[in-house]
Amino acid sequence: MRKQMIENAVYDVAEQVRSVEDCIEAALGEIAELQGRMVRARSVAGMGIGPSHAPFEQLAGATQALVGARGSMAGVTPRWSRRRSSYRAFAPSRSAMSSPVRKKRAAPTCASSLKDA
Repeated sequence: MRKQMIENAVYDVAEQVRSVEDCIEAALGEIAELQGRMVRARSVAGMGIGPSHAPFEQLAGATQALVGARGSMAGVTPRWSRRRSSYRAFAPSRSAMSSPVRKKRAAPTCASSLKDA
């Protein structure tokens, strides 16, 4: 019984890590779209590169922070899956997460909340 509880807990953590990774990916996609809109807006407004450079630098800093966070999150899953040897737990793959045996979680809410903002 305890072994199953540990396996379930580790599985849930790994599943949440994957969800956070998906949210970061969604945020990076939104930032890319924002950058495109900023370029178009600058062009339409006839602004030079100098006055509009600061917002691009700030956005680049935010993007770099998210890329770093995504890399850090990628390192979390292997640490949890090391428990495999003692508890036979595993970090679920995307296909395992959609398995009918496991209850299916709702899609990450981060993507929809980004669009609403």
